Parts: sequence; structure tokens; C-alpha cells
Amino acid sequence: PLEKSDLKSAAVQKLIDDMIDTMIEYHGVGLAAPQVHEGLRIFVASLNVEDDDKSDSEPEPIALINPEITVVGSDVVEDWEGCLSIPDLRGRVPRARQITVQAYDRRGKRIELRASSASASKRSA
Repeated sequence: PLEKSDLKSAAVQKLIDDMIDTMIEYHGVGLAAPQVHEGLRIFVASLNVEDDDKSDSEPEPIALINPEITVVGSDVVEDWEGCLSIPDLRGRVPRARQITVQAYDRRGKRIELRASSASASKRSA
């Protein structure tokens, strides 16, 4: 885990920018720090977030630092997924239909996401 005081460091901010650039360059939807050889609890993603102000725009990548994932309910969905670390290989992966994620954003603000197999919604905690 990262200390909240480390989030604003130039090195962490550059890592987040580099991860977002890599994810976009390789047409990914998410990338975790261990996938780029960094043993940190950082995840970047382009999520379809339900937000009235941005309904017609492309998803803006977000960073989740020290995420805490909670499964909501017991429904599981299975779908095809790929991994940027292993190009051109896809597999069927079971995932919880709905989760909540509590994390810090890249500015150190506490956020909570509710995600389902269809979309995500974000609120500040």
C-alpha cells in the first residue's frame, strides 16, 4: 500500500501518467502497477461512469490507489477478457456481477465506486 503522503510525489504521479498512457496505447481498459513491474497498489482504468455532466464523452481514465474491493451479492458473470501483459490471449473469466471499491484518487481524495457488469458510478467519500 502507498502512504497517503506519497500520492503527490512526482514519482507516483509520473507512474500513474505512464500507466494511463500505456493502457491507452495498447487499447486496454485497466492496468495494475504489478503488470508494469511496480509492487504498488495502484490501478488505472477507463470506466463507463454514470455521470450526468459527461454522458456523451469518452471515459476519462482514473487512478485507484490502495483499492478495497467488496463483492455485493452472490451473482457471478462470465465473459471473455484479455490482459495487456499477455497480448493476443483471451479467456473466459468469472467475475462478481456487482462490487464496490473504496480507494484514494491520484490527489489523495477518498472515493467510492459501485460497479456492475453494465456500468460504474462514482462518489466522493
